[in-house]
Amino acid sequence: MWFGLLALLSCGCVLLLAGVRMRNRDSPPFVLAHLAALGAAIGGTVTLIWLADLAGMLDFIPNMAPSGVLGAAWIGMWAGSALYLAISLTQQYVGPALFRWACRLPSEETTMLKVQTVLAGWFGCAACLALVFAAADLAITLELPAIILAPLVAIIPLYNSMVLPWLRYFRAPVLQLSAKNETERQFEAIQTWLNELSAKRRMPPLHMRVQHGELVNAYAMGGMFRHLIVIGGGVLSKMSSSEIKGIIAHEIAHVIRRDVLLRLVPVCVLASISYFALHMLCIGPLVAEGYQITGFLLAISYAAVAFGALPGYAMRRAEYGADKLAVALLGEREPLVNGLLKIAELKGQNLDFDSGTHPPIRKRIAAIHALALPADGR
Repeated sequence: MWFGLLALLSCGCVLLLAGVRMRNRDSPPFVLAHLAALGAAIGGTVTLIWLADLAGMLDFIPNMAPSGVLGAAWIGMWAGSALYLAISLTQQYVGPALFRWACRLPSEETTMLKVQTVLAGWFGCAACLALVFAAADLAITLELPAIILAPLVAIIPLYNSMVLPWLRYFRAPVLQLSAKNETERQFEAIQTWLNELSAKRRMPPLHMRVQHGELVNAYAMGGMFRHLIVIGGGVLSKMSSSEIKGIIAHEIAHVIRRDVLLRLVPVCVLASISYFALHMLCIGPLVAEGYQITGFLLAISYAAVAFGALPGYAMRRAEYGADKLAVALLGEREPLVNGLLKIAELKGQNLDFDSGTHPPIRKRIAAIHALALPADGR
């Protein structure tokens, strides 16, 4: 019954999105479209899982597993695939794709980059869970306490935050500077500024790549010997050099502060410990009693909270710290403030919109204006 209702809800959300697309060409209701897209994606995913269970797939796959550590890795691989399908693919691709379709927004990524990212994310999640399950089987064989395996669960968000971006962008093309048009001169000026900044702060080299498409955002990925800056094509073509510097300075601040290692990792480890405790005390007994779907949905729901909402809260707090350091790097407030406002304008985003991982832009700007300017930009 519940799965039938979810299927109807998913169909209703798709119809609502179609209505948004047809009736709101200029000013679509973004909040409504977000909720409808998320409902359609989650409802559709859960319905597919239910249909797979009816077809016997959830029992057939584990029964094919060999014995021992290899069998545990096999089950972990399929569990990782299901986890990626139910959470990552839904939240990062299906829902946003439906939202952009309903609001008639251009695609932010090329089709090839989407395919590469989905395949790399799927493979990484499956490999991470295979490692966790194999390690768990080995720990049981050696009669080790299960709690020592808890930190291993954190490798999934760490893979998504640190490894996957490098796989996506390390070999991305650098903008060619042969024709010397305005965009290319702008790119060259920003790269020169990055070289000066890395030398001034004695940082590893900062290499910039361009994501082809209409992405209105920028990313920074830390590394041992070099840092990678990715700038969206929409940013480079529609924002001034000053605004771009403000946005990039914020991303570099995340790398300097080591927000992933010092803030995301501890939260993920704590979340994984609680996840293991829930699995041993509740989810495992449910599955053993024959309530596979209930146990699976409980595991997915708690995973969304433990590895989505909690890290999101930690990163929200980190945004304010990165803004503060970005102002120190720039020596002024205006580039970052103007950059945030321009991103909101280009995305059609309300200044009071709360994404769950980023505070509202209005609150960030108020906090930036409250900062004292550094004397020397350090």
